[in-house]
Amino acid sequence: MKESKNSSTGDYILGVSREEYERLGLQHSLWKSRATRLWKRAGIPEHSSREFRMLDCGCGPGFTTFELANYIGPKGTIVGIDLAEKYLQLLETRYAAETKSGNRKLSRIETVCSPLDTFRLPNPSFDAAYARWIFIFLRDPETAIKNIATHLKPGGLFILQEYVDYTTMALHPETEVFKKFVRMVIRSWADQGSDAHVAGKLPEILARNGFEILGLKPQTRVGMPHQRIWQWPDSFFKNYLPVLEKEKYLTPSEVGEFEAVWSEASKNPSAFYVGPMVLDIIARKI
Repeated sequence: MKESKNSSTGDYILGVSREEYERLGLQHSLWKSRATRLWKRAGIPEHSSREFRMLDCGCGPGFTTFELANYIGPKGTIVGIDLAEKYLQLLETRYAAETKSGNRKLSRIETVCSPLDTFRLPNPSFDAAYARWIFIFLRDPETAIKNIATHLKPGGLFILQEYVDYTTMALHPETEVFKKFVRMVIRSWADQGSDAHVAGKLPEILARNGFEILGLKPQTRVGMPHQRIWQWPDSFFKNYLPVLEKEKYLTPSEVGEFEAVWSEASKNPSAFYVGPMVLDIIARKI
């Protein structure tokens, strides 16, 4: 499926590049077990014995789309929706290769290139929708939720993982330059109409638009330099520090100071990183 782009939700703030693709892959690998546990809590059927149709909202290059396709199995259909046409092309190429190789364990995968607030599908009776770290980048999350709601059948599930308090990101031992980096990430996103704390608003918006909240669960990731989770912030810093410098949120000297602090922490076996708090949300369409 194809739809033309619409600028109402803007472009992906973190960009579409090989570096960001690799970062997204790493991020997914570090969070996929958390996502799978959430799907199980919500009641998404694993290896479904019946037809099950699901939206992957803000699917990007499809790491989560394929995770869902393997989880739900061959009786499922996953529709990935995203604005980044290049990422969708990568998803489609991978799916074509998987099906050509004879993989019959996957759900059917389709794609739509469109913002979340304007996409339209011909058979809007989906069993569930999933979104992770996409509502933080939407200028109008309520309109997107309204549109997604029209594509869910009564009783359909909407499952989200979004940041609820980005200021909880921290590095210990603490430094002022790290704290400023966090503030500037939040400000840079806000200046483009995004909200790094959007999950705090989502339950009320969902309830206002015909959803019952079934579950809320906060979680965060904590890691030390010798642990694989340390690579998650490391990849984000490498990709986003140049953006903050280019857009003058940080000076070149502050960027250099930050890099030195992070390098020193990476060699300190007692240092640890605390990720921004994420809120798991399970909602059901009334």
